[in-house]
Amino acid sequence: MQAVKSRLRLPIAPVLLAVSVVVLLAASGWLQHRAVDDYQVAMQAHFNRDVAAAAKRLSSNVQEDATVLAGFGAFVAANSGGADPAAFARYYQALGLATKNPEIAMVNLVRPVAGSGDQLAIVASGSGQAGNLPLLTAVTQAALQARDVGVPTATPPLGTRQSFTLVLPLYKGAVVPVTEAERRQQLSGLVTADIRIDALLATLHDRSGIVYTVYDRADSATVPLYQQNNLPNARGKFNRTMA
Repeated sequence: MQAVKSRLRLPIAPVLLAVSVVVLLAASGWLQHRAVDDYQVAMQAHFNRDVAAAAKRLSSNVQEDATVLAGFGAFVAANSGGADPAAFARYYQALGLATKNPEIAMVNLVRPVAGSGDQLAIVASGSGQAGNLPLLTAVTQAALQARDVGVPTATPPLGTRQSFTLVLPLYKGAVVPVTEAERRQQLSGLVTADIRIDALLATLHDRSGIVYTVYDRADSATVPLYQQNNLPNARGKFNRTMA
């Protein structure tokens, strides 16, 4: 009987060994899965951080362009309303925007045409061209909106969707009137800046390996305003939409 008991105990060691191997394999698999999960979380956080940084750079560029327009507004207010087109052009050239703000293609001074209601015309330009030059319809609409609300306003993408125009309203006394009626009455002019979309969005480029595609949310078209094409075959694991 003792021999039988001994024989019954002998298989326990291999069984324990097999169980141990199974447990180790399970633990290894769990650790590997956990490591993959931790890596994915870290990569997602890194991705979100890079996208947020790119958005901040883009916002900073737009704010800087608005500051440039404000500078033109101050120049106009300090120089007899910017009545001298040559002085306006010299100020434009002195800023060196081609180097500092390459996205700004041109800056113009726009004035209401006397006795014409809402008609506007370019009276001075950074290019040195003077005269009552007509505005595009979309720019006129944005200018009238800027006049009424008293804040910088942008047009939708223009032409072949390669640029848009940013408009800053100017008022007599360099103070934004309180009511819309007063803003219409006291408008002295507007400064417009033609912004190159590709140059503005070039700030999105970095070394993170992220590929950006930008759409105009106000446009029903599915064609992007900008698409980074240096990695045309890249397939991203993470995606994020920013409004």
